Amino acid sequence: MNTDSTIAIITFFAILLVFMIKEIILIYRNIRKIRQDRHLIRVEKTREYFSNIRESLLHLMKNETVHPDNNLFQVIYSVSTMIMRRPDQYAELSDYLVVSFINTKVEEKQKSNKAEIPKELRSLLFKTAEGLYKIIIEYSAILRVLFQISNTLKQITPLEFLSPVFKQIREKIFEQEVKSNPKIENINIARKELKTLSLAA
Repeated sequence: MNTDSTIAIITFFAILLVFMIKEIILIYRNIRKIRQDRHLIRVEKTREYFSNIRESLLHLMKNETVHPDNNLFQVIYSVSTMIMRRPDQYAELSDYLVVSFINTKVEEKQKSNKAEIPKELRSLLFKTAEGLYKIIIEYSAILRVLFQISNTLKQITPLEFLSPVFKQIREKIFEQEVKSNPKIENINIARKELKTLSLAA
């Protein structure tokens, strides 16, 4: 094999290698773009979901079906607002929720369900629980598997699950909100409302 043939072969493989690298980069960029687009769609759907919950609350308040001073009303409204405002934290929130679920022991419901939950708010409470569950499913595939195979979670209903989760994530959610808006007042009131919910639900 002469020198010219060797150079030609090397040149051919070099061009082929460059072409393959270029194609790999293009494929990677396309896959990344698709994932980004899907993520943006998921984020918008999540925000819209909790926005609808908040609008339903405002509708109940406007019709005087539920008073805005109701503890559960304020809790659901606050949580919905926080989630709408912090789409950049969904993945972290998903991880935190899964850990909360795995560490939660489902206890027998107490008969002392002292707080009478209005039918309309109870429905929104379930929707909020389902929304948090969706955050887990849609923002953490690996932890979703752990959640599904965990035997301790099989009997958890949305209402049973929501109470301890609210209790465990209250610090994270409200601390993030305080950082983004230092002028927020009465943060301790919101915390007390979450505690009230965890005891009542």
